[in-house]
Amino acid sequence: MIPYDERIKFRDLSKKRVNTRFAKSKILNFYSSNNNIGNYTPVLGIQKLLNQEYDVWCAHQQVDWDFVNTNYEKVIIGGAGLFHLSFENFWKDFTRECKIPAIVWGVGGIFPKDRSLKASVNNKVLKTALRKCDLINLRDDLSADYVDLPNIHISQCPTISYVDGVQNNRQKPKGVLYSSHEELLNQKEKNIVNKFLVDNVDFMFTDNIQYQFCGMNRILDKYLKSKLIVTTRLHGAIIAYGLGIPYLAISFDEKVDEFYRLYGNGFLVKSLEDLNNADVEYILNNAQDQIPDLTLVHEFSNEVLIWTRDN
Repeated sequence: MIPYDERIKFRDLSKKRVNTRFAKSKILNFYSSNNNIGNYTPVLGIQKLLNQEYDVWCAHQQVDWDFVNTNYEKVIIGGAGLFHLSFENFWKDFTRECKIPAIVWGVGGIFPKDRSLKASVNNKVLKTALRKCDLINLRDDLSADYVDLPNIHISQCPTISYVDGVQNNRQKPKGVLYSSHEELLNQKEKNIVNKFLVDNVDFMFTDNIQYQFCGMNRILDKYLKSKLIVTTRLHGAIIAYGLGIPYLAISFDEKVDEFYRLYGNGFLVKSLEDLNNADVEYILNNAQDQIPDLTLVHEFSNEVLIWTRDN
């Protein structure tokens, strides 16, 4: 009997035994299989935009480049935070080993305000790798400036395409959802945010992580039931934006500030010192669902569709 498991899973060849691997698609998508749903919604968005389900390979795992080069015509790298330092070996190996056309889509850097935390891959490593790519789509100017290459397309994460239309399932949303990046906050910071929430609102909680008995669809249902998203996660803001739900982003990483600057549709608190000045009652009373702008995402997906058809 197959055990009950709600987690979204892809056809991840990095998790299959060598003698059982075979390609089902002509394009391979490198991604992160960490159960943070922010690693899954971009891949689902890419598949929706291109109207095809692709084989995937977790970039955390050793890549069989001979298999990849032999069995696929092209490679998509993305989306989510694949510039994180933990992927440095992947980017080095990609530069050295990948022999087929590749693009980067919906990827971004890591810029924590706490400089003691791990940040992005060395920019020279990334710049060398990205020079090999036919198309580059990054999610913000910070990431683009970090690699400093011409012809970079900047748009929202393809997550917003995946959740587009899902907001039609909302029924009398009320209350607040707190989407927490647990690894990014120390205990003192968690206590401050929790006290702010307890003092001001009734709220639900999610860490955006898939578990066996709480998969991505159950997590997204919490978003749909909420009138406001309070988030310390970038993908808390991205999902809220894609669903047209107002958000209050508490920034511990410059990428959150950058998302708000570029795309809006919410409120931003840049530090815990400013948190108590946030007027939650005003925000809740004035929170109105908004239609996300998918223009830039579709613009890049059209370029990718042409790329997929080129020989």
